[in-house]
Amino acid sequence: MINFPPIDLASFSWEALATLVTGLAAVTAAAWVGRRQTAILASQAAVQRYDLIAKLFELRSAAYYDVRSHLSWVVAHSARPDAEQNAAFARAVERCRFLFPEALYEHVRDIDRRLDVYQRAHASVERRERRGEEFGDTLEKEGDLFAEIATLLRELPDVFAPHIRIGLEP
Repeated sequence: MINFPPIDLASFSWEALATLVTGLAAVTAAAWVGRRQTAILASQAAVQRYDLIAKLFELRSAAYYDVRSHLSWVVAHSARPDAEQNAAFARAVERCRFLFPEALYEHVRDIDRRLDVYQRAHASVERRERRGEEFGDTLEKEGDLFAEIATLLRELPDVFAPHIRIGLEP
């Protein structure tokens, strides 16, 4: 065991005290700066998180708007959209894959499939009309599909609403 000599208060020097006080001040300042830097880092992380939430909101809103616009156009014109509109809708469907939960993405894909069936039925009715042929049950089928599309359009805000909101959770 090592024996340390007792502190001799008679040999006290101001230089030793100054060294101890300076060291203590340096350690205290370093601790304060460290705590301050940690607080700054936490607030920067919060700002970045809110920025990501805002960007996600914007992307989700854009995807919703594209899906709604396409459905609205089909219902308003009760006709087949042109190739450019169909391509924009297809891109919106693909964006939904990455922006929304799987169940909502599958719902949008189901909308896409129903639109495809409606567009084929509509094209069949137009062909028969041009040729002067009987419609048979094709016209009724097209009407039923159109009613489904209109219902999907009415329900769309309720389907998307839980996923398009600004909150603390993405």
